[in-house]
Amino acid sequence: MRINSPLTIMLATTLLGSACMKAATTGAALRTDAQPRCGDKNGLTEEQVREVVVPRVKEISACHRKGLARNPAIPFEINIRWMIEADGGVSQSAVTSSGMGIKEFEECVKREVTGWRFPRAARRSDITFPFVFKDEASLLSAANQIYADLEELVVKTPSPRNSRVYRAIADTLAEIKKARIKVRVLMTLPPSVFEGVVFDVVRDKDREYGVISISPYVVDIHARRPSIVLSAIVHEMQHARSYAISPAGFKDKKNSLERYLYERDAYIIEAEFVRDYILKNSRYDPTPFERFLEASLREDGFRSFSIGMLGHDMEIARTLYLVSEKKVSHAEKLAEIEGTLERLLAKPILTKGSPWDLYLQMVPIYSALQFTPQSIRYVNAAHGKVAPGPWSVKGAHPKLWKRLLDLESKFAANRALYFDYLQAIQKKMSEF
Repeated sequence: MRINSPLTIMLATTLLGSACMKAATTGAALRTDAQPRCGDKNGLTEEQVREVVVPRVKEISACHRKGLARNPAIPFEINIRWMIEADGGVSQSAVTSSGMGIKEFEECVKREVTGWRFPRAARRSDITFPFVFKDEASLLSAANQIYADLEELVVKTPSPRNSRVYRAIADTLAEIKKARIKVRVLMTLPPSVFEGVVFDVVRDKDREYGVISISPYVVDIHARRPSIVLSAIVHEMQHARSYAISPAGFKDKKNSLERYLYERDAYIIEAEFVRDYILKNSRYDPTPFERFLEASLREDGFRSFSIGMLGHDMEIARTLYLVSEKKVSHAEKLAEIEGTLERLLAKPILTKGSPWDLYLQMVPIYSALQFTPQSIRYVNAAHGKVAPGPWSVKGAHPKLWKRLLDLESKFAANRALYFDYLQAIQKKMSEF
């Protein structure tokens, strides 16, 4: 999975009035010219409605799939209309354009929508929303075309055969053709480019294999903005290649420090892909996200992207990851970790300045809180000091635990400086 952010990218639609929301995809692809309609000007804002609908669109898709299994005549395009009262409850809902009068299907939709709960507003909001579904076979065919486009762009054209990007793509495609890595369209993935392409390891009976899953939303958006979809696929292909090389090593990446380093490496491969194949090809119009990703790799060795999009300080991560490998004593390694925490505790938190500068001072603190416990465990393991059974920093190193608690208090008192800006920059980079 790529960025685990609070944002959700939506398909662009025409907005009709201040209470209207952008269209969200269901478990299938949504028509890009869909126009949701709202009535009252002082009802809910677009963002308020969207935050409730997006996590629940899979419920409408489930109604459609169940209905389709019973009655193949159910159309693949429907309009749903519902009324949101000022108290946030849904008082009315109906399928307004199926044209089929299929009672079980329409009752399922009404039951789901009526159960949704929205924020309070000054007035009621009248929502009419179109959903256009695609069958799974056509979605899988469209997804396979994305992989074919990548093969054409990288593998079948003159490319440096020893580059990391080429190896990630060519090796993964080879694994897919041998059925050692599988691909699928997964209806339950979020309607987001950032979370709509995922590599995972699954077990089927007694067999284990890697799977690249792609959401219907990402399949649909490929026609409009292919470069961001190709970049997302390349990111997950790097994960797939890591798994193919060392399945056991891949599955061991469970702690927060290794997960960060694992994702960072995949983002660097993605940035190199953007640099070598997207920016050099006039057929693509890179998104702000892609441009930021590539520029950060080129200008500051990925530092600004790590800080701005991943919310982590690369130097803190590097220091805490490598301290266990130093040729010094166990006590000296722990002293270095303690020194890192002490320096962060000693530095005052400024509350006035640019949002970026205020955010920047919080990132190392957050990274230290996330990564220090694992760093301590690495150090102990390197010196044979991890006993069998449960282990904790609090029990093994009370002094370091106290420093972490002090640092946590410092972060908690100023957490808005971190989370508000991180969410804002992630949202800005997602707009395309």
